[in-house]
Amino acid sequence: MLQLPSDTPKKLHTACQILDELLKFLQAHKIPQRTIATIAGAGNLSKLRSPTHLSPSYNPQKIVAVINNILAHYQISYQLLPTAPYTCTFEATHLQTTAAPNQTLYHAYYYYSQIEQKVLCAQLTTAIAERPTAVLTFYVDQQPVHTYPPAAVNTTSNHLVLHFQNDKHFVALAILYCAHHRWQDLPLLLGTYTGIRQRDSKPVCGRLVLQRFATHEQFLQHLHQPVPPAIAQWLHEKSDETPNRVVFDLQKWHI
Repeated sequence: MLQLPSDTPKKLHTACQILDELLKFLQAHKIPQRTIATIAGAGNLSKLRSPTHLSPSYNPQKIVAVINNILAHYQISYQLLPTAPYTCTFEATHLQTTAAPNQTLYHAYYYYSQIEQKVLCAQLTTAIAERPTAVLTFYVDQQPVHTYPPAAVNTTSNHLVLHFQNDKHFVALAILYCAHHRWQDLPLLLGTYTGIRQRDSKPVCGRLVLQRFATHEQFLQHLHQPVPPAIAQWLHEKSDETPNRVVFDLQKWHI
């Protein structure tokens, strides 16, 4: 695992430089930057690789975390030169077989319904590929009743963004907080949504929670269970603030 030496001058500049060298190494092996961003769980890699695009107070450890995600996935070995400016050399033998994985993720999508005055649960199904997409399906009495058109899935350094639209018309926007972590690895994601209600075209907004499940079948079994009290309480809280918590341990939420 890459770590910058404690005596590294200009740590932000050095981290950006190493990321830039790593991206050039992968691009030389015909791996697109968009694919790399999906693997790393990062948003704008073009921004992260250049210190001129970042605030001087930006935490260089966030960039180091992105670098380590890439190194681990592509099984890349590196050698950090022992003196400033601490540049890196890279080596890998399996790049041709480690492109972005075809993976499907299943999440329970909890939200509070103003019409029914209770917490409801939909399913978010995300296809992880070079251009990830997500489908949101709503349920009534454990049966699917409505599906949004596929959403574009984007990430920034801190957020997962889902943009649903139908024939170029806005349907809904969901923003979930993941800090600099890979959102795919988090068991629970907290966020907010805004959208247009389909039945009467009125605007709606509120909080939402995504809970990860290993399979579609596990999600269906979960539909028969009550909403976890901690999730219901958080959705009921009145707050206009954007969530800024990352949940690693479901036991703390008694889930």
